[in-house]
Amino acid sequence: MTRSGFGRILLGALFLFGAQVAQAEEWAPSETDKREALAFTTRWLALKDEGKGEQAYALFSPLFREKVAFADWNARLGKFRGMAGPVRERRIVRVTWFKDPPQADVPGVYAALEVHGGFERIPEHLEKVILYRAPGAASFSVLRNEVDYAPPKPAAAGREK
Repeated sequence: MTRSGFGRILLGALFLFGAQVAQAEEWAPSETDKREALAFTTRWLALKDEGKGEQAYALFSPLFREKVAFADWNARLGKFRGMAGPVRERRIVRVTWFKDPPQADVPGVYAALEVHGGFERIPEHLEKVILYRAPGAASFSVLRNEVDYAPPKPAAAGREK
């Protein structure tokens, strides 16, 4: 959710140059990589949606946690959840993979996931989740997360029950 210099540069570099890097190295994620990334992201989004900030924050990469304090991130999460209302739908619509992109500060496997959906008061929602797995690591962590959305629907005044 933060726009740190590292994250902005990495995100832009991954999207701009990633496809060429993956093709040039002729690397592709395994079926296990794909399943693990989807399962990890689904679980992490559920933790956020359920207001389990500590558990969700624990799944961020050390690089993210160095730059963004839990209290700040959790306050933004709570503010968003209060404004948006309950989640209505989430769909992972695209996953783009990268291995050791030359623009990244650290080597590893990166997965950029695009998630579409909506909330009770936010009908259109786009979330980008960048996962990272260090060489030799067993699991992914969240390196970056960005949320874009349409303005919330105003509350209906005088709605009858």
